[in-house]
Amino acid sequence: MSDALSAVLSDVLPRNATAYAIGFDAAERENLMRLAGAAHLTFLDDAEALGDALDVVLAGPAWEAAFTGFDSTTFTDRLARLDVALRPGGTLVVSVANVHSSAELLTPAPAGRGVFDADGVSYDTSRPASASALRVALEQLGHAVVNVHEIYGGEERWCVLGPEAATMTREIDVLRRFVSRAIEADLRLEPVVPVEQFVGRLAAADALSTAATSFVAVCGGRGRALYAEDGAGHVQWLDGSIHDASWAVGGGSDAIDARERPFNVPVARSLEAQLLRDIAAADTADFRLTAQRIGTWVMESSSLNGRRDIDWRDIAWDGERVAALWTTGIDESGQEGIERDVLLARGWRRFAARVRVLEPTMPWPATLSDDELLRLWLSMSGVPDERAPELIELTSEDSPAPATDAWTQRYALEEASDRIVALEHEVAALHETLRRRDGELAVRAKAIRSLRGQVLSASRNRDLMVKANADIKSSASFKLAAQFRKAALVTRPKTLVREVGKAADKRVRSLRRLR
Repeated sequence: MSDALSAVLSDVLPRNATAYAIGFDAAERENLMRLAGAAHLTFLDDAEALGDALDVVLAGPAWEAAFTGFDSTTFTDRLARLDVALRPGGTLVVSVANVHSSAELLTPAPAGRGVFDADGVSYDTSRPASASALRVALEQLGHAVVNVHEIYGGEERWCVLGPEAATMTREIDVLRRFVSRAIEADLRLEPVVPVEQFVGRLAAADALSTAATSFVAVCGGRGRALYAEDGAGHVQWLDGSIHDASWAVGGGSDAIDARERPFNVPVARSLEAQLLRDIAAADTADFRLTAQRIGTWVMESSSLNGRRDIDWRDIAWDGERVAALWTTGIDESGQEGIERDVLLARGWRRFAARVRVLEPTMPWPATLSDDELLRLWLSMSGVPDERAPELIELTSEDSPAPATDAWTQRYALEEASDRIVALEHEVAALHETLRRRDGELAVRAKAIRSLRGQVLSASRNRDLMVKANADIKSSASFKLAAQFRKAALVTRPKTLVREVGKAADKRVRSLRRLR
């Protein structure tokens, strides 16, 4: 029995009722006994041993193999037989493998894989291939309330979406992130398309459950909204309804102080989604406010104690409250967490790498490098300018390693081509600017030369005029004319008196100054 199924059963099994389990092997039975208690659990190997009016019926992963001797040839026939054994109001738990999982399309496989099915499972059209199909099958048997949990991933990493979380995956990208990580960890080959994009498209089409590994239907009970393995072997959960603005959070490692965990977290879009929305809208003012809020939260939040890494895709923000939905990235070895500004720089470094892959049209120049973008965003987050270069240097080796799959390399090639085009445009613009400035400088130089010629010509003309004036004053004709002008004053007594008076007054004034 998988850890995912164990997580669901631990919450839906009634504690004081006798349960009949069918379809579990020896190892799974031991695990189930630890969950429910041996005194209240009866294991059956054959469907013929099922009685009537049972309180709890558990159908494990191999429950259909117990119907070998029956005439039940379809899935719905076998499901109806299970339902007959249950009393009204009892609890029925059915585990169903999704043999048509669309997640298998992520990796290259032979075209005929899964077609040659000796048992005819793949040809059974009554077998549900989605959570809604399984829910309808049980509702047709008379169950009014059916909670179908969708299990994604494998043994290494998995997640379980309850009906509430599955409904909200179309809008909440943080919930889709759990599914993406679980599916990606279960792949043995490089995916032909990015897993995150694959999951996003399925969720947008309301078909995400088709990628599930299996389903667990619960009639007469309810599990939590979401379970997930955090990458360190610990099971964490979220619980709430689709009408709640925040969900309760629990589980995880006992090594983490409960006081450092939030009791509930906002169920909202991630910080990355908000930042990308601001970039797409070229709303730099809103982007700056969001970055400032991120910086304040990272520097002050106690929920980040001990954390050594952070990703904006895992952080939910409802416009008022920022919270990490998971404790992934917390070091349980007892070491102290890194400095908060370094943690902030690592988050922005990851976001810069994501921007290069997603290629949004940014309001900043396309020629800016990752380090230049990181410096800009750190400044928006409130990091002092003198500290930013050191943080850039410290996180320079934290950039995610380039993926080797063809899809990522194609994006990298397109990004490099776009940057080359942007640089060519920038160089062309600089050449045009220099050409215009050269023209303007040529015009100015011509005007300066013209003005210089005019100044030199005026200076030469002035020198000639001064020399001509001196020559005239020193000539005999000028002197004779001066004598005639003085002699002419005798014939004009009034003018003579006035000139003599002026000369006398001038002489008197000069004498007074000498005293």
